[in-house]
Amino acid sequence: MLRDFHEQERTGEGSHGAGEEINPGIGEFEAAEDEIGGGADDAQRENNGDGGCVCAGLVEAELLKQWHGEHTAARTEQAIHDTDENAAEGREKFLLHVASMPRIGMAMRGCTMVIIRFKLRRALWGASAVAAVFALTVLGVHLAREATKEVVVEESYVVPVVLIDAGHGGEDGGAVGVDGLVEKDLNLGVALQLDWFLRALGYETVMTRCEDCDLHSEEAGNLRERKRSDIQARFAMMEALSEDDLFVSIHMNKFGQASARGTQVFYSTNLPQSAVLAESIQCSVVRLLQPNNSRQVKPSGDEIYLLYRAQRVAVLVECGFISNAAEAVLLQDEAYQRQMAFAIAVGVLDYHE
Repeated sequence: MLRDFHEQERTGEGSHGAGEEINPGIGEFEAAEDEIGGGADDAQRENNGDGGCVCAGLVEAELLKQWHGEHTAARTEQAIHDTDENAAEGREKFLLHVASMPRIGMAMRGCTMVIIRFKLRRALWGASAVAAVFALTVLGVHLAREATKEVVVEESYVVPVVLIDAGHGGEDGGAVGVDGLVEKDLNLGVALQLDWFLRALGYETVMTRCEDCDLHSEEAGNLRERKRSDIQARFAMMEALSEDDLFVSIHMNKFGQASARGTQVFYSTNLPQSAVLAESIQCSVVRLLQPNNSRQVKPSGDEIYLLYRAQRVAVLVECGFISNAAEAVLLQDEAYQRQMAFAIAVGVLDYHE
């Protein structure tokens, strides 16, 4: 039966139809059967007669084992080959992985260096901030100490008082200029402006009068006595000043020749600082207001009672000549009065500097 089956397989007959192959290993099995079992089949048939089928079955079984062993060995070899190929592929992947490790390592080292640099920079920034705070603190302490020193100096420095005397006033009109111009009103206008500027510069000021009045006492009788009482009241106010205080009297000048013009400052000869103050005011007026003024400061005689008797730094400013028509017009102008007062105030400031 087995031979008939093999024969059908060779010719392509059987239940599977022509040209249909059941097992690709059948050809190999048949070749092995022809070589090994052919002669044995004949001998067994002769000896066993009808029992040839059993012997043939045994031979067939042996042939199947042999084929199975060879086929298994071939598959094992193929599996080993496949395993070798897989191993080679695995080795290649491993080598690629290993080859990429330096790059990964370099990248990791780069990231690490960036992190280290960032932390180091933050640390340096922190150190710089601490140093800056420390420096500012030291500077603040130094400035505070200096400020304390300055405060101590300022506390020991007494701001000088300037006694501003607007000459004449009340029934005493002073000199009379062109067109009946009276001195006392011009004196008061300049004095009020001077008071404002000196206060703005930080001085303390006192004015002998702030309006059109005189300072005589009620007991004074006639005009002579009232004038004497007025001048004594002004002198008493000057005597109440401290040694560092100043006396500045504002007046207008008059001369027989109408051409005379320009500011001129007179000073008390009792203290040398009076001449310094007079020179400072004269220079300031020339520099700021009257560049063509060539007049010089002059010492006072006994004709100016307040300067002659003064025991404080004292000056008298003759702002201009009301006997000069052009200058009289200027002296009546409030803007010019303000400029004159400013120039005198700057002179006082220059004196203290």
